[in-house]
Amino acid sequence: MSNHARPEQNTNASAREADRAGQVSDQVCGQSYGQVWEHSLGPQDFLLSSEARESVRDLHDPLFARAWEEQGFAEAQGLPGRAVAALQARLLVRLFERLGCLGTEKRQGFGSLFYRTLLAPYQSSLMQLQQSCRQIWETMLEAPGTVALDESEFVLLAPVRKILATLPLTSGRDIAGDYRRFLCTSQDEVARIVTLTTSGSTGAAKRLAFSVRDLERTRKFFAAGMAQIVGNGDVLLVCLPGAERPDGVADLLNRGLSPLGVTVHALPSAASDQVVQETIAKLSPTSLVLAPRQLQTLLHIFPDKAPGRLRSFLVSADWCDHSLLQQAQKNWQVATLDHYGITETCFGCALECRGKTGYHIRHADVLCEIIDPLTGEILPPGEVGELVLTTLRQEVMPLVRYRTGDAASLRIDRCNCTSPLSRIDRLLGRFAPGTRDIIHPKKGERCHVPL
Repeated sequence: MSNHARPEQNTNASAREADRAGQVSDQVCGQSYGQVWEHSLGPQDFLLSSEARESVRDLHDPLFARAWEEQGFAEAQGLPGRAVAALQARLLVRLFERLGCLGTEKRQGFGSLFYRTLLAPYQSSLMQLQQSCRQIWETMLEAPGTVALDESEFVLLAPVRKILATLPLTSGRDIAGDYRRFLCTSQDEVARIVTLTTSGSTGAAKRLAFSVRDLERTRKFFAAGMAQIVGNGDVLLVCLPGAERPDGVADLLNRGLSPLGVTVHALPSAASDQVVQETIAKLSPTSLVLAPRQLQTLLHIFPDKAPGRLRSFLVSADWCDHSLLQQAQKNWQVATLDHYGITETCFGCALECRGKTGYHIRHADVLCEIIDPLTGEILPPGEVGELVLTTLRQEVMPLVRYRTGDAASLRIDRCNCTSPLSRIDRLLGRFAPGTRDIIHPKKGERCHVPL
């Protein structure tokens, strides 16, 4: 089933706001976001080039680093699909080494106790995966790709995805309980632990651990995304529950956006709708980060005109009905962004750009698959299935083939911002457990996906 969304038609005001946002100057890797838009490059692809350089350094692989530099990728402002495929293949092998499933770490008994145990019967698949990944990066770093640029990333990784499909999936139930089984470093490396309650009164809580560098990468991701809609002199109010905690969303946004001259405030977790309204009136923010339910409440209170000086907002933390975003953009005449992220990916995963044709993935940090929720079969681009994530660079608690339960598809057409890389298409809801039925979060309705 194809689920390709059409680009939204911006109103004149929101288009002007997008143009303004595109000129925001943020110093990243010695270049500004103003230069990003001048070169017709989306901010997430621009950030990916920087993150790729960091990834290559961290691999400590001289041969890979030399080939990367010789191909001109080290200085590139945007990476072609073949470069992303080679990088993800190399990072994937390094991930299994860090988990203790391959290489020296395996022989010495290091890594994640959970994954060493889970993947012990799959050594043949892991060895095939290692060989397939090696062929990708060796071939693609030595000579230009032979497939179309828009499809090269996905085509080149196809053999790897096929082997990945033979490995078991990880679920939230696996994480619930003793999170220390998942750690592949000492607990001294843990900078923050987040506890998520599960459904049911007796369900064990999920605990996720992150390092300083994990949080720093998310900070950069947040800053790159928000720089599309905020700049010097703006006031940002973060309304998400729990965002005010140390190393929480507001803290990461504050550290990322303060250098741009953005003032960031956060609401306390227990803030009522009335408190949210009063705080907006007091601070007069120019931008908001809020959950869909909070947006719906504000639209009810301010149905025809945006509150105060509001010029933009980003929605996150839950599934957002696209019609709600369209209504806010039309009625308030503001710029909007939708973010897809879960705590398991250290809060950030994929974000819209001004092109509005899907969510740009953190390709240096997350490998996305779409599977049939019943059979586990990997589905091709354009077909709706369950989104599965592998966190490539999380240091202390990486996850392999983690089931999100979210219904989505992948796009490999070129984005309106010119990015040739795959993106997550619009999310449709969540799969009812043990079925192919998608539950529409807003209406409570089910629709069946004919896979």
